[in-house]
Amino acid sequence: MKVTFTLDDELADFLQREAASRHLALGAVLNERLTVAKPLDGRHRSIIVSDAATLHELEKLLGSGHILGEFDLLSKVRRLASIEFGAHRFELTAGQLEELKFRAGKTGRTVEQLVEDLYRRMSQDLFRTVA
Repeated sequence: MKVTFTLDDELADFLQREAASRHLALGAVLNERLTVAKPLDGRHRSIIVSDAATLHELEKLLGSGHILGEFDLLSKVRRLASIEFGAHRFELTAGQLEELKFRAGKTGRTVEQLVEDLYRRMSQDLFRTVA
């Protein structure tokens, strides 16, 4: 199938430089890019496109460096949005996490220290309540 489309000048220049550096025709580079994008078919999946400033802010909020892909993003969000009490995991909203950070900061502790103290107290209270 032959398809004709227009690229903006900056993108066209970028792709032409890539093609030249790899000693490929521009069509071959475009074909590679489209093949890689096929799993992202909008009829079945969604993708998030972000400008550099927004991506940088998201990476800063999530911590642990650059977002490497969809599984890395999911992992970082899960880590950000939960705490563990022993073997139990509690999912948190961003607001709840901010509240924990605020309360930990008021007492000069980290969130991790606050959670450890809460777990210790809850464990003691549980055994006092059951006894």
